[in-house]
Amino acid sequence: MGRSITGGSSVRHIDSRPLLEDPIVIVLDDSIAIDATPADIAAFVANLDANYTLLSDDHIHFASLTGDPTTEGATFCQFEYFRERIVGGRYLVESVDPERRYVFAVTGPRSLLGGRLEFSIEPTADGVVLTERLELGYSVPLVSAVVDRLVGIAFADTIDALRAHQREGLENFRTAIETGTATLDP
Repeated sequence: MGRSITGGSSVRHIDSRPLLEDPIVIVLDDSIAIDATPADIAAFVANLDANYTLLSDDHIHFASLTGDPTTEGATFCQFEYFRERIVGGRYLVESVDPERRYVFAVTGPRSLLGGRLEFSIEPTADGVVLTERLELGYSVPLVSAVVDRLVGIAFADTIDALRAHQREGLENFRTAIETGTATLDP
């Protein structure tokens, strides 16, 4: 599934989803081992208002709009620099399994392009493995292979930049947790 603790995001089409379930065109996933507990990761997510800018120098602003990022149905907004432009938007906390999984879906006008961000937490003997999965776009059955190829060619530089940003965020997540710079208080 393109998962690697050392890096190596993947771009691929999800063939296992039923055709009526919004098949996704691009999936980038990456994992990192962190010396932390699942509760530490959950606390980091609960405090994204304070922790968001620790993930990247490109991150500008994060604000919970309704609820917090650990509550299903809550909404938040975020803004960051990406390729010298400010990008961002609103997200819905789509599903939460505390200390295991968080899924955020893009809302508003940007949702027309598709988009979902998932964090999965897998406990290990040495801490956790945190996996970030970014899903972008939709495909059309029958032409999805062509769409995948064209998107891969047309947006190769953007995909590479997204991979690098994803890796940076995971490494900074680990650093913030392991060095105690993250806000983990309720």
